[in-house]
Amino acid sequence: MMGLPHLLSRAGMMVDVITTARTMRFSRFVRNIHLAESTDEMMRLVHQHTRARTRQYDWIIPTDDETLKAVRDSKWHASQRPGFLPVPIEGQPSHIFSKIGLSGVLSKAGIQTPSFRVVSSREAAVAAANELGYPVMLKVDESYGGMGTRECRNDTEVIRAVNLLEARPLLLQKKIKGAEISADSIYVQHELVHFAYSRVLRRAQSFGVSTLRRYYPLPLVDEKAFDEVRMLGHALGADGFVNISCIDAEDGSGRYYIEADMRPNVWVDFSRYFGEDAAKRIREGVYSRTWLTKDCLHAPAKCEPVEIPYFLRLQWWELVLNRYRVWKYISLADANVVVRTYAIVEFWSLYCFVCSFLPRGLKTAIKRPLAVVCPRLRPARSTAPCTGDARCP
Repeated sequence: MMGLPHLLSRAGMMVDVITTARTMRFSRFVRNIHLAESTDEMMRLVHQHTRARTRQYDWIIPTDDETLKAVRDSKWHASQRPGFLPVPIEGQPSHIFSKIGLSGVLSKAGIQTPSFRVVSSREAAVAAANELGYPVMLKVDESYGGMGTRECRNDTEVIRAVNLLEARPLLLQKKIKGAEISADSIYVQHELVHFAYSRVLRRAQSFGVSTLRRYYPLPLVDEKAFDEVRMLGHALGADGFVNISCIDAEDGSGRYYIEADMRPNVWVDFSRYFGEDAAKRIREGVYSRTWLTKDCLHAPAKCEPVEIPYFLRLQWWELVLNRYRVWKYISLADANVVVRTYAIVEFWSLYCFVCSFLPRGLKTAIKRPLAVVCPRLRPARSTAPCTGDARCP
């Protein structure tokens, strides 16, 4: 969420924020901010403030998966339903925060996606894996950050993965060998106004969040990619930000789309570092209905791929040594928010490291006084079950 207020304000929008992240109080690009203690309270405030408005917001933007799921599951009045939430088709699963629903939507729309099966038992998973052919990917329907994903190369690994991934149903996909591509896109009423095309070079962990990407300015991207991303907007009923991932198959069979989260990610405003300002394209899309096409792009004199890291996901020594020229890509437009967020992240990492060596009783004794000054350590009020994240104290 850190870079989003700056981006939207440059696009000519006024930004109100409802959040559990207290650092956003210091953003100079936020008009009004309302703090909540949990996702449940945050959703209550969302409904309260949308009902109170005579003119509804142009965009309501969830910025993380838990909030996206909460927005999806809320009961919205027809006049207040966020634009990015397509009206669900009766009898079909929603593609919002659902890997199974997304695979079905992509397949129905004729957008290339890996062959898949929906399974609920070990026997069904083994049979489906043998039908599709190894290797396969086994995924929890509702998960994030790569926590619910396993690669399986034989029957034994499939059975082990099904036992570990306790949630049901599961999505089983044929694994496509190739480069991981991100096409993070912005739509206005299903029409494409911007996307940033990049190859993932490094991840924090297997199937986890990306740390380093190689961005390709759009004049270098083939016409077919534009067509595919444009089709995705219509298939998903998108209005706003969509975090898209695909595999560019090494056998030359094209791109296979595997993710389309209806939210932005931390890379949302990085394309401006190579001359493609998302704010300008949002303005053109919202106010003059100008859509993005390959024909409207003109390659500058120096047009080449650019490698960009995300500083919060690098090690401290990489920051010290300016690895990947990281300091060039740290936006200090909201310097107060950036510095405070970095301090919290580093404190959290140190806290988790120290706690891993402590007995449970002592860990609780330390956690209780810290919770007074650090809300992140307070017991969650949400009724959602634990995600199983190893960092959870």
